Amino acid sequence: VRPLAGLIRRDGKSLADDNGLFPSVGLSAFWYFWAIRHDEGMADRLLDMCEQFGATYIRIFASHDWSGGVDVNWSDYDTVVTHGLNKLRSRNMRCQITLITRTFLIGNREAHIDWWASKANQYGDLVSFVEIQNEFEHPDNAANVAEVQELTDRFASQSNILCAPSAPA
Repeated sequence: VRPLAGLIRRDGKSLADDNGLFPSVGLSAFWYFWAIRHDEGMADRLLDMCEQFGATYIRIFASHDWSGGVDVNWSDYDTVVTHGLNKLRSRNMRCQITLITRTFLIGNREAHIDWWASKANQYGDLVSFVEIQNEFEHPDNAANVAEVQELTDRFASQSNILCAPSAPA
């Protein structure tokens, strides 16, 4: 396992840190923060599996409303996220975090983006990049291009973490 080393940046079509280019091989574990809160052993088994198969990052949803959901209104949301990110760091595992899945889950999207820009800055050695809005054109979302771009610009104005606006539905 390669140690984490500084802020992640683009180098051509690759990702690099202070030790140079690194492979970005990962899997989606949308429920990771749920597991940190409800079944930490499940998160540990995931990270063991990642290590066994050579994965270098996991994709995490910061909020979602299906089985294994993550609710930004949990009273211990900050504690859960911090513990989850620290666990990744202790395993030299990076992450990609999707900040918004369904727009109706986030009451104040600007405050949510601000909170995550600050949190991502604290973990710049392990946050490979963030995605602002998952599938903004999905029928369950009420987002539009201008709003997603505004939120992307807002995040980018507060952080040097790589940032993507969205992915297609």
